[in-house]
Amino acid sequence: MNDAARYGAVLGLVQVVFGALSTLVAAETSGWETAAKATGQAMSATPVSTGNQLLLSLVTIASLAVFIILLLRFTRRRADMVTANGAGFSFGDGLKYILGMAFFSALVYTVWEILSRNVIFREWNAYALDQSLDILSASFNSSSAMPLEELVKSTREAFYSPMIILVSVIMSLMLKSLFFGVFVALKTRREPNIFINTGDNE
Repeated sequence: MNDAARYGAVLGLVQVVFGALSTLVAAETSGWETAAKATGQAMSATPVSTGNQLLLSLVTIASLAVFIILLLRFTRRRADMVTANGAGFSFGDGLKYILGMAFFSALVYTVWEILSRNVIFREWNAYALDQSLDILSASFNSSSAMPLEELVKSTREAFYSPMIILVSVIMSLMLKSLFFGVFVALKTRREPNIFINTGDNE
């Protein structure tokens, strides 16, 4: 499990890099700072141009591609190590290993999300949250069991809650790794090699 933790940390750091890049691109292309300074209050961001939207899409695609490539490479390394003495590496072994990496990567990415929302990109995240809450308020159904003020308050608290962030990151990365991990585990499974003598006797 040591290599699962190590490789999972690498996966997590890669996700942090792409997460930071996505945030920077979104913040820089939205024009939110200019809009906020001009009015002295929150307002809708400048619509993202087609070129900027394309850049955001490319970052997302690149992040996913690198994630899958690393998932495959790390799992293949594990399979090679396990099967070096003739043992097998089943589909279940691969999937279990992949989910192990996903768990450790989620821990790393959780730290980033907490710092991003509360420290590093605090103003941008607060602005983006306000925009989302404005949309929520506009579409709010007055017949809902929960009053609007309470709903907004609970949503805001959940957005900054370390525990909620941890749970949401673990769930999203586990599901993401499970989806792609099925194909990776199928690709890296190995049958036992009965012709390799693992004993001490000739």
